[in-house]
Amino acid sequence: MRNLEIEIPWTFHGPDDEEMPAKIRCALTPGTPDVRYLRNGDPGYPGDPAECEIVEAKFASGEDVPEAVLDACRARIEEVAWEAARDVEDAARERAADDAFELRRDRRMGL
Repeated sequence: MRNLEIEIPWTFHGPDDEEMPAKIRCALTPGTPDVRYLRNGDPGYPGDPAECEIVEAKFASGEDVPEAVLDACRARIEEVAWEAARDVEDAARERAADDAFELRRDRRMGL
């Protein structure tokens, strides 16, 4: 996966259980695996963890979502953001495979 910025819809629930729709924009950076040894046999280096940074969170009214509210559900927001990113990547791979198929088909048909 590559670095990706994604916007996800979210609904917070207010004190009277009122629904408060919001948009949350996240910057996702995939992690890198540990490298145990380099090609020449030298010791490797640790990988980097995946990161999800909430860049912006606004209610539909335009007000910023308070940091304390974001902190209360940060883990779930990050989980949903990663799921959405995987869906985006899967759709892109599917489109690329379809495009490659059509290109091969067109070449065979002499188009």
